[in-house]
Amino acid sequence: MEGRYGALFTGSHDDHDPVWQLQTGLSSTVCLVCVLETLEDPQVLVIKKCAFLSQIANLLKTQHREALAEMLLMDDKIAISLLTTILQLLPSENENLSVTVVDTAAQLCCLLKSEEIAYFVLEHVSTQVLQLASFQTSLPGLFLLGRLLNGIPPLAQKMGHDMTLLDYLVTGLDYPDRKIKSAILFLLAKVYASVEDVNHPDWVAFMRDISPSLLSILVKEEATDVLTNGMGLLLTLLDHPDNIRVLVQEVSVPLEQDVGGRATLCSSLRKMVMAPDTNIQVAGVRAVSTILQHILDGNLEPDFANLLLNGDIAEFLFEALATTSEQLLDSIFQSILMFADFDAFFKKGHTLYGIDAVVRGVHQSLKSATTSVQCCGFQLLAKILSSQSSNTSLLSNSAGYQQFVQLFVSGLQTCNADLVVDVLPAVSAFLRRDHQPSPVPYADLQNVLALVVKNIKGWPMMQVSPVCETLVKAQTQSHIVGNSRMSKIQKLLEEGLKVFHSAWNLVAVCKEDPLADESIFAPPESQSSDGSGRSFSTKVGSFLQFLFQQTDEGFIPLVMQNLQYITDRQVFVHIFSILNLQYQLIPDTMSVLSCKLASSCFLRLSLEVKAKFCTGDSGDTLKQAANLFIRKLLSLLLMIGTEKEMACSVAEEENFLAKELLPILAHINGEPQSLLTLLMEKSDLENTDRECLVHRVHKACMAILYYSYLYNDRMVDELSLHKVLLVCLDQEPLRLFPLYTMKHFIFLLAVSTPMSDSSYLDSWSSPLTQFLAEIKEPLMLYTHCQELLEWCFRSSELANVIGVVFMESWLWNKRCADQTMCETAMYQTQEAQNNEFLSKLLIRNSAASSCLMDLIGQGKGEVVTQALDILQSMVFSTSAENPCFQTLLNYKLPNILLKLLASYKQEVDHSVAVVLQLVCHGQVYEQLTDNLNLKLVHQVVSTITKYAISGEVLLASLNYLTVLLVGTSMRKDTRLLAILLSNDAILMLVQDLLSGNTFRQDTVLEDQAVSLQSCALQLLGALVQLQVQFKVACDYTVHVQTELLHEMLTCDGTLLQLFCVVSFLASMFHVSLQSPVARLDLGISSQHLALIFLSLQNIMVVEEELLRCAVVSCMSWLLTYIQPRDQALVDHLMNQPWNQLLLQTVLDTHNNGTVPPSVVALLTLFLEHGKPGLVTQKHVDRIVMQETLQEEGTSSVVDILYGKLFSVIAKCTGVEIPLTHRASVKEFVEKFLREPSVGSQETLVRFVEVQDVMLCSSWTSDTFQQRPSTEELSRLLQDDNQFTGKGSSEEC
Repeated sequence: MEGRYGALFTGSHDDHDPVWQLQTGLSSTVCLVCVLETLEDPQVLVIKKCAFLSQIANLLKTQHREALAEMLLMDDKIAISLLTTILQLLPSENENLSVTVVDTAAQLCCLLKSEEIAYFVLEHVSTQVLQLASFQTSLPGLFLLGRLLNGIPPLAQKMGHDMTLLDYLVTGLDYPDRKIKSAILFLLAKVYASVEDVNHPDWVAFMRDISPSLLSILVKEEATDVLTNGMGLLLTLLDHPDNIRVLVQEVSVPLEQDVGGRATLCSSLRKMVMAPDTNIQVAGVRAVSTILQHILDGNLEPDFANLLLNGDIAEFLFEALATTSEQLLDSIFQSILMFADFDAFFKKGHTLYGIDAVVRGVHQSLKSATTSVQCCGFQLLAKILSSQSSNTSLLSNSAGYQQFVQLFVSGLQTCNADLVVDVLPAVSAFLRRDHQPSPVPYADLQNVLALVVKNIKGWPMMQVSPVCETLVKAQTQSHIVGNSRMSKIQKLLEEGLKVFHSAWNLVAVCKEDPLADESIFAPPESQSSDGSGRSFSTKVGSFLQFLFQQTDEGFIPLVMQNLQYITDRQVFVHIFSILNLQYQLIPDTMSVLSCKLASSCFLRLSLEVKAKFCTGDSGDTLKQAANLFIRKLLSLLLMIGTEKEMACSVAEEENFLAKELLPILAHINGEPQSLLTLLMEKSDLENTDRECLVHRVHKACMAILYYSYLYNDRMVDELSLHKVLLVCLDQEPLRLFPLYTMKHFIFLLAVSTPMSDSSYLDSWSSPLTQFLAEIKEPLMLYTHCQELLEWCFRSSELANVIGVVFMESWLWNKRCADQTMCETAMYQTQEAQNNEFLSKLLIRNSAASSCLMDLIGQGKGEVVTQALDILQSMVFSTSAENPCFQTLLNYKLPNILLKLLASYKQEVDHSVAVVLQLVCHGQVYEQLTDNLNLKLVHQVVSTITKYAISGEVLLASLNYLTVLLVGTSMRKDTRLLAILLSNDAILMLVQDLLSGNTFRQDTVLEDQAVSLQSCALQLLGALVQLQVQFKVACDYTVHVQTELLHEMLTCDGTLLQLFCVVSFLASMFHVSLQSPVARLDLGISSQHLALIFLSLQNIMVVEEELLRCAVVSCMSWLLTYIQPRDQALVDHLMNQPWNQLLLQTVLDTHNNGTVPPSVVALLTLFLEHGKPGLVTQKHVDRIVMQETLQEEGTSSVVDILYGKLFSVIAKCTGVEIPLTHRASVKEFVEKFLREPSVGSQETLVRFVEVQDVMLCSSWTSDTFQQRPSTEELSRLLQDDNQFTGKGSSEEC
């Protein structure tokens, strides 16, 4: 033997034609003639034949096999001769030779690919098997037939025609040798699989012949190869329903062989399902699935399913789930899924036995990497959970329940969309009440549902996914992929909504079940105090809030974002059903959400969904859910609107929405635009039923449009709506509509009316006004909306009829909103917009402002309070300076105030106080000659002196009298001054206020005491100063306690308190403490004067310019008072070291480049009265070098202050005008001298509001307005050398 395979030749090799020789290597050759001669020679030893045959077998496994095939096919006789010789060796007793013969013959047949040769070999072997008549001897032939049928499938059909051979083979099924059984089973499976007409009598008989033996083998055999081939034959037979009918018949076995009892199909399947070999198990499960599929397809009667169930096949499948094989798990899941389509599977309790096994199997599947197995497991769970009858509980203990929860959590945590889509139906089915224990573990459910939401939110939505957008716009194939992706995401959304729909259904049941929320073993102290057994803060309540939050923040936005891509109607069925359950379970919480839904166009969405997906079928689930949602949404929006607006009866509209709207919605099936078409439909007067229906449809359409427009959902354009409403106005008598429909009609008319064309308004306002004038309850027609309020005042006719009512309703709504929503940012923004709107409306529309004044004239009530607040904010705003509006105020307010005071009651205290403040703030008393104003003054004085009025009114009255007194006195009108000085009651009231007697009354609050004393001092100070100025007689003197003044100066008082006491002291020092109007009870000693001056210095540090001006004025009058009486005291006060510190502190508080008047006045005061060196050149430079002199339009008071400063500087030594500013100072002085009227007493009064009190600051500045003499200032212009004689400012 040479080379790789060697070279085996016979003695006559040299005589053989080289054409039959195959070169297999450099020195290796195979001669087919030598091989043939050796195999045919009976004298050759078997071992040598085996060697030659192995040479051919090995050659067939190399790259030379094709060359060998070409050589053999050159002459079919050579190939047939070779095969014939080889096949004659089959019955050899040498097992190695038989194996080599089978391997070589099978490979040659498959290699040659000749039908003639294949048929020859099949026929030869078949004949040989029959001739041998011994299965043991024929075993190699059987193996060869199996190899041939497996390699060349068409041979099976040829073999199927030899019924003699097949009958013989059937007899071999009872042969004890397992190899023979296995070989025969394999051959029969291959042959039967090729049969075309299994209903032929021969094959029917054949089937009946093999059934007993086959079932017996499956039941009794243990060998793996026999069972594998037996299951192969069984699966082949089960492909035909008639064979199943034969197999399910009970087959008896001979008694001597009946060891395990009767061999039936069920017993064989049970054994296969629980076989130790996984492949056999898979085959057994597939056999069960094949039978069930025939039943489901209608090829077999349902009784066969009962036969399998009665044979415990389902239980064995459950047991077989304890495996790690993915293939076996998948097969069992699919088989049990088919069982779940039969009611008997649930009725006979199979699920109770197998539910734990299914859960364990699905858990095991999650460890695999095959998604299809996992999906199939969850599909089975969903099927079982959803189909199980409600009177049977699948979960018997908490451990099983926790396994379910953990299974869902594990499945959802994979974040695999393909798997999650199948997990969600199982979760949805699990949320049935009968699957939940008592009490329900809401925390576990909440964890699962949170993962559901996370999965849905985690996937890109349909319209924002760049992958989807790209794919959808691509070629046809890309269309398919993109649509598939969007379909998957849509399915995910639909299943997620279904889960939450089930959760809401669960909550609806649990709220009615006391055991669902609390354990029956809960201690007594855990129960509620009302005896109901329910806690006020229940777990189901928390679960409800969780579901509500996820629906509000998760699913509703997802649906709205993907609206245009959603094609599955079930999405809308679930979302509308969920919302309907929310209205049922948590109506109180739905108020805010209802506003959001209405604002998010859900009314429009409901109509569009109905038009797109619903048919005319009244039983359509989506249509019913959408209609019910519309009704519930409108009903709650009605209640929300009622809470906002003035209390009025809504029972009629509520009854319409609750009882009549739902049947009418069945007739509204089009797009939102179709509502206009329905509104234009005219009633048929001859058909009463039709007229009634059309009329009701009109009411429903207006209600839908009303609430949609109310929440800014313009589902139809305004112009089209307006035209339709005008048509309705012409053809529908308004009296036929109820008031709530007229409310809808008027609102829609208001929001749709063109704002630019007033003539368009006049064309229909007259008939509408006539109708409105006849309505006894116009309040019922109001809707809180800016457009409506503005609309009703566009026409004078409408304003006269409903203006006051609508204005009152607007204010009522503002009052309700202030009480309920004042802390929310959304309300504050909306309220600011509403206030701005109303202010603009009142300013530009006299009818609206007149209505507001009329409401204020009522005097009391919360609406009046709101009206006053609005008017007050407008008067205090510079934007309200409209001549027409101011004229209206000047005309109306005094009349209103006079009316309120004429019939004064404590209920109108607030109104009186606010109106008095408005009168003070508004400049309405330019002429006091009007008898009405004098009458009003007498009425105010009479009211505060005769009635026990509140502190608020008293404060406003004192302030009113002070402001009016100062204002009239500035115009040299002393009548009010005479009235007050001659009225002892007023002065006695001031006396009581300063002594504290009035504060003992119940009508004056303690926190008002300081403000009242301050106002009394301000009024008294004005009377003191003006009495001296105009020499008006006074018979009553008010005694003021010196200690009170000192206490008010030294305490940490308010700005109002300090200003008033400083102003009063300035007035008293101005008159040298001698006045018939006021007198200090103890007088003022030198010690008092020093303390007052020190207190004034301390107050001067306060960073408030108004107060500083008053302090400097008081200090000036104080020094003026002391100087002729005690010069030593003046020197002592002015030479104190802290004066310089005070001046520096005040200057340091103003580093922004602008010096206030109080600082200039203080500097002038210290220059006049202080010792040399108190005011340095540095202080003068800082004051004079400011830009104040350069500014145009400076005030007269500032001019006077600087004039006095310059004149004082000219007289002082040690300080001078800075060199760099002498030119500007000279120019200022020249201008000052040319305007001698500057600083005269004709200057207008300046009022500053502090703590709701108008402080009169101009009359306290008389010190500042004392104009310097011409002689003092002339010296500044006579000689420029005057400035240079004292040194240079640069040197200081």
